[in-house]
Amino acid sequence: MLPEKIHITIQEIELKYPKTVEEFKKIQQEQYETFCSKLHDYGPYNISLGREVRSKLDVATALTVICIRCTEKVQRLVNILFYTKDQDAHHEPMIDSFKDISVYGIIAQIIHSGKWNK
Repeated sequence: MLPEKIHITIQEIELKYPKTVEEFKKIQQEQYETFCSKLHDYGPYNISLGREVRSKLDVATALTVICIRCTEKVQRLVNILFYTKDQDAHHEPMIDSFKDISVYGIIAQIIHSGKWNK
């Protein structure tokens, strides 16, 4: 349960920035749908290199995989923004890399909580 102060802050932000909050919630839903679709296509072992995530080593391995994938996405963004200056990349829009990084961050939190593949 969130403290009362947080509830008040949420209400204030929702009143002050209704379109921003609405867009945030819309993006979260889109990311959830993408997450479910990818989990269906790849399965949970894609993140954990074919292993169950049970031990501290398994968690570290899965988080390392996520770090590597995020690093790849960041490098792609750096390349597009600073080197090619071509924001319409040939294979996927730049915004897709930001979406992927965001979803990987949530997956890392799920792994950290011990609830991955459960």
